[in-house]
Amino acid sequence: METTNKWYRADFTAKGLLDNTDIDSEYYTAESDAEAIDRGKELASKGADFTDIGHVDIELTYIAEVDDTQETWPEKRTVYY
Repeated sequence: METTNKWYRADFTAKGLLDNTDIDSEYYTAESDAEAIDRGKELASKGADFTDIGHVDIELTYIAEVDDTQETWPEKRTVYY
């Protein structure tokens, strides 16, 4: 049986004193919503690194399934918030 991966976008926010720091969204594929949530949490646990301010701890705030067939990758549905 062939599995079809779906595309997801995970959004993050910075923790602590740097909570106004913009964190880039991550786009990735997963076979299921549960796998997408696990991947988003894994990405958040690694934090984000910046050349000017260094490492920033981040938290996962939102995951959406996105439509990869359209140029702007619009959201199809919310998976996690």
